[in-house]
Amino acid sequence: MRVVAVVPSYEEEQFVGETVRSLSAIEEVDSVLVVDDNSSDRTADTAVDEGARMVVNSPNLGKGNSLNRVLPHVDFDVLLLVDGDIGSSASEASMLPEPVLSG
Repeated sequence: MRVVAVVPSYEEEQFVGETVRSLSAIEEVDSVLVVDDNSSDRTADTAVDEGARMVVNSPNLGKGNSLNRVLPHVDFDVLLLVDGDIGSSASEASMLPEPVLSG
């Protein structure tokens, strides 16, 4: 089963790198996709530097519309939706895939 973490972000340069690193370290996570909602800082660059796939909105669409835009184009069996500003606490998401994957 394919587990994808989707990370909506806006002006999260300070935290998104650690968020992506923490999610990427979760064994079950196959990929991390950051949706940058037209940030004026280096949110997108920071996420890419940490290995995330990236979608950048232009103009700013808001969190809900950002997700509505990308989710139909993401191939996943299990979706982890994690905000970009939670940093290293994103590692707590490691508890989520196993119960879903084990049925």
